[in-house]
Amino acid sequence: MSRDVFGDLQDWGRVLDQIAELRRSKKLDQHQEGLARLLRYQGNWRLREAALEAVKEVNSPTSVLLSQVVAVMMDEGVYWRARVLATETLSQLIQKRGRKVPVIISAGGVVKKMNRLLDTPQAPVFHESIRKFLQAVKKARGTRARPGRQKGRLIAQQQGGLA
Repeated sequence: MSRDVFGDLQDWGRVLDQIAELRRSKKLDQHQEGLARLLRYQGNWRLREAALEAVKEVNSPTSVLLSQVVAVMMDEGVYWRARVLATETLSQLIQKRGRKVPVIISAGGVVKKMNRLLDTPQAPVFHESIRKFLQAVKKARGTRARPGRQKGRLIAQQQGGLA
């Protein structure tokens, strides 16, 4: 992975151009450290949204990058549009990876936290993105779960319980 190429984030026009060029050249995987820094940067919403859209195209996301997307998704201080984008980004990455659900998702308690968020007042569009995320995780886990547990989980889901 290359060093962070984005430089001064206050020069956001140049940074947006760089993101677009990395997307065109399909070199996003080589710049995950910089994408993670863009997600941490709170000084410009355009950069955060552009980074979230770009992360959807990363083929082999690192745990650092995934952790940062999860952090955006879970941060109640972040505006709902960015949280929805982060949730959609994770859903898409999970769908691309199939049964290889990233460890950060399965071991980090993210699914439990997302289920709890469904019980809190949030923007309806965020709740919908959470449901899609949980479905993507469930589908990706599919055959890896023990048959008895999976059936119990499915019944619990149908009754409004866990994913």
